[in-house]
Amino acid sequence: ILLSFDAPKKAAEGNSPDVDNTMDVLAALAQELEETMVEADDCAADGDTDVDEFDCEDDDEDGLGNGHDGMLEEEVAELEESLVPVRLMLTKLRALANTIKNSSTIILPQWLERLEDLGLKVHMMPQDVSTRWNSTFDMLNFALNYRVAIDGITSNRDLNLCKYELEDDEWAVAERLRDTLEACNLS
Repeated sequence: ILLSFDAPKKAAEGNSPDVDNTMDVLAALAQELEETMVEADDCAADGDTDVDEFDCEDDDEDGLGNGHDGMLEEEVAELEESLVPVRLMLTKLRALANTIKNSSTIILPQWLERLEDLGLKVHMMPQDVSTRWNSTFDMLNFALNYRVAIDGITSNRDLNLCKYELEDDEWAVAERLRDTLEACNLS
């Protein structure tokens, strides 16, 4: 199910211009995140395997299919269009978590200082990884609980994190997805 929310590598043909533009932005953010994660993986001397790389969209290792079986082309296009806001929000949060983790001299100290200033428990933002089924829930739950800190650090123009800033409607999507995933996390 969660693979449906992964950012696509490129925009699908036949989308509306608005969807194409949003998909281009999403793909650019996803590409930037992937490049950063590959660089971090290459530089990791401690053997940390908690770095997630994007899976191929056609990947069916689990044998469950892609969820589009039996759907008409129009239905697939409508589904893809409806997932754009979710993918964009998740990509921004994934990229932000990765950026904070990998900027130990500039952004990380600012993050820790902001948490202390706000009286929040000093904690790293959990990273969403494909090998842990509940990591998306953990990342969303953390983001919603630390929204003030996330909004503050992404609005700081000096840190160049504005591209990860979530709008109110994206926060609403995050909350709905977190609430949906919470049922799986509790069982």
